[in-house]
Amino acid sequence: MKTKIVEKITVVIMMQISFFLFGQEFTNFRNIELLFKSPQNKIEEVIKGEGYILKSKDLKSGGITYIKKNSTYTFVVNLIFKANKLEYIGWNDSVIGGKFIVEDIGKDSSYKIDEAKTDDYLGVFTSVSKEKGFQVTIFKTIPNLNKGMISFSLMKIKDRIEKGNSSISQKTSKNTSLSFLSRYKGRYPSSIKLLNYTILKNRLIQLIGKERYQYMNQTWAVEGGIGVENNVFEASGCEQHNCDMTNFMIVVDLKNDILYVGYRVEDEIYKFGENQNYPKLILDWEKENINGE
Repeated sequence: MKTKIVEKITVVIMMQISFFLFGQEFTNFRNIELLFKSPQNKIEEVIKGEGYILKSKDLKSGGITYIKKNSTYTFVVNLIFKANKLEYIGWNDSVIGGKFIVEDIGKDSSYKIDEAKTDDYLGVFTSVSKEKGFQVTIFKTIPNLNKGMISFSLMKIKDRIEKGNSSISQKTSKNTSLSFLSRYKGRYPSSIKLLNYTILKNRLIQLIGKERYQYMNQTWAVEGGIGVENNVFEASGCEQHNCDMTNFMIVVDLKNDILYVGYRVEDEIYKFGENQNYPKLILDWEKENINGE
């Protein structure tokens, strides 16, 4: 009996040591949710109080990045505020520390993530809690795991729009149709100012949100020619000198007038669609980014 008690105490101590050596302070998912109830200045005070240092602040998009380093890891927190309220938080942790977040999410019945998949498979696992008005995403990708890390994001969702692996019920009419894009086969997106076409711009903002659209538009630099094959439009671009980690793909099913977007910024990888019948181009893009190919 005494031996078993000692063994249990040893396990607890080892878990605590592992946390202090490898983890960071965002190990309680409920605390992350509670941040959304606080004003921006209080949230930033919490982040700074945990030892994070401001790295960058984008006044246009409302995006703020904090970092903290130790001898092994670089921890990053990305925040997006709108009118002083938190809209999005993305953060990373060591695989060891991150397991506590995964367990918290798995125990919360309002989130429908298959926890076993996050343990055993690579991927980006997303779930919406309509009850709480949140979408949570777990990023277990090769680029992350190569650094011994796992990443998470939590965002507010509104108006029944599911972001990330999203499904948006949308009726399109002639004045919102994207069929005109077929004429640009072989052209370069920047040469026709693709992202600034009003019809496409409006539908992109509706699908991925204004902040993401603005970031994509500002960051899209290196690009290939526009492709149109079998009634499918495709255009892609990426950040200069950082294509592996920040890149985008726009795909349109021209026959059915359905828009899809692949959106990667650093370790966060999303696919968006006006329905969930993602075309092969988007699925292949997601696979390549997850596997670091």
